Amino acid sequence: MELWDEIELIEDVDDLSKKGIFKGYGGTVVKVYEHSCLVWFSHPKNVGEFAFANVNKECLAFKFSKIFSSEIIEEMKEMMTNIDIEKHNSLSIVNVEEYDKIELLVDKPEYNEEGVFKGMTGCVLQPYAINGKWAILFDNVGENADKSVEILVFQKDFKVIDKF
Repeated sequence: MELWDEIELIEDVDDLSKKGIFKGYGGTVVKVYEHSCLVWFSHPKNVGEFAFANVNKECLAFKFSKIFSSEIIEEMKEMMTNIDIEKHNSLSIVNVEEYDKIELLVDKPEYNEEGVFKGMTGCVLQPYAINGKWAILFDNVGENADKSVEILVFQKDFKVIDKF
């Protein structure tokens, strides 16, 4: 494996599982050592979330080499110098699926402005979150309960009450 190769984790590793990184997760090699690689894993269910982990090469499968321009490689190198790898060492655990029924647990101004309040139920519209927020459809919203509203809601602000 070489720098910037795209890989896949081919087996569960206890230390990685504790950090929310599981078999099947993909990433990019950012450093290569004799028996391991430092991998930049992207969360498959939460766009924008990432973590770094040192992984034994035997646990990784090569997917493909990315061919980057020299300008992009320089940008990636610079970006790597500005990221606190120790801070980004785990991924959140996601137990939400598309079409799950949820209940809103909090009142927040951004939700209330849309006519959505604590205790209301909705439906998850996508199989992934974006920066920790899920697209949720709430029906029967408004004074006459005659409209539907789609808003982005943090996972911590709702609970799944019925799995799809």
